[in-house]
This record gives sequence, C-alpha cells and structure tokens, in this order.
Amino acid sequence: MSFKVKRIIAYNRQRGRCCYCLWPMWEAAIEPEADAKKRINAVRQNRRDEISNLKSFICTAEHVERQAEGGLHGQENILAACSECNSGRGELNTDDHALEQQERSNFDQAGHDRDFDPVFYQMPNLPITERYHYKWHHNFFVEVPRWRAEVEAMRLGDFNKVGWRYQTADSIAVVFPRFTSNRSSDTPETIYKHRQIIDGAQLLLENARHARALKKVFKNEVVGTQKAVGR
Repeated sequence: MSFKVKRIIAYNRQRGRCCYCLWPMWEAAIEPEADAKKRINAVRQNRRDEISNLKSFICTAEHVERQAEGGLHGQENILAACSECNSGRGELNTDDHALEQQERSNFDQAGHDRDFDPVFYQMPNLPITERYHYKWHHNFFVEVPRWRAEVEAMRLGDFNKVGWRYQTADSIAVVFPRFTSNRSSDTPETIYKHRQIIDGAQLLLENARHARALKKVFKNEVVGTQKAVGR
C-alpha cells in the first residue's frame, strides 16, 4: 500500500479534519483546487494571500511515532495533518502537539481583541448601552449545518449583553467513501464524484457557560467525537 493511500485512508478516518487543529483539510490528490477554495473559508492570521492560506490546509501524512525514533509506515502509525500543523511539531508527541495547535488556533480565531463592530452597534432592534472591545474566548467545531448552530446559539439568551456575544461560520469537510485500500486505483475524478459532504459549523463565543451549554446540546456532533468514514 502506497504512502499516499495510507494518508487518504487516515484523512477519511478523521472525517476530513486535521488531527491537530481540527480544521477541515484539502486532499489535493482528489479535490480540485477551485472547489477547495470555495469550501475552505478559514483564514490563518499568518497567511496574507489566498494561495498560501489554502496550501496551509493541504492534507499531509504524519507519523505518530517519528521515523527518527523508529516509527514505521504502517497504517496504525499514520495520521492526517494539515501542512501548517505538520510543519511545526518539533519534538512534541502527537497529543501535546494537538493541544498546542488547538490553543494556537483558538488564539488565532478567538484570543485577540476584535475592537468595535460598527454594524452591530447600529442595529436599531438591539438597545446597546455600552460599547466595548470584545474577544472570543471559546472556539470549537460541530458537525451540523451552520443554520442549526445559529438557532441553538440564539436560544442562549439576549446576545446584545456585554460578554454574551457569539459568532458562527461554515466549517465544511469532504470525505471520499469510495476510496479504500481495495479501490485506490479508481481515478481521482471518480472518487471525487462520489464524495460525501459533511456539513459543519465553527462556534466562537465570549461566555464559558454558553460554550458548555452548546457542547451539551450537540453532544456527539462536536468535532472529535464522531465515527470514522471508511477504512
């Protein structure tokens, strides 16, 4: 079995998301670049142009146990990681690197001051009484359509209160059930034609209680708790 086949099997097993940062990835051997550009809407703070940003989400193979430490190329030792995360592991083990990359992603998306939102403060139906610089403190993904994440978030209460704000965004993954070790000789076009779209949403919140409540609502739909696709 080729290294590419093992990588794509790991990609499917992880439901198209990086084992470290949990963002959807781009499997460039199968998905056309134009489609990946439309699907992946995340922007990394350290990527200033569209091409380098997209390439940072390319799926790569990661060894759980490093080759330098005797790690083998067996399927059980291969994970799928985006190129951004794979390039920065250093001497960390996979669990510690996952925590580091998720913290980095949280800061990238949620850890810095977002300043004022002029549109928000101009909405006549929201009686805002205090202008403040807001900051997202909680960032996670769920495998549900964005509209459903939005509905559940709105049920939390009066989101115009200071410290109660939230934001949702699409976070859509794609997997390839037709791709297995027995059918890896199919053309990329055929494999892509039979792709499976996994609707997903990113949730950014200020309030820790709201984050806990939404994770309880979505339960097994929170990214990291789902079953694998294909083997």
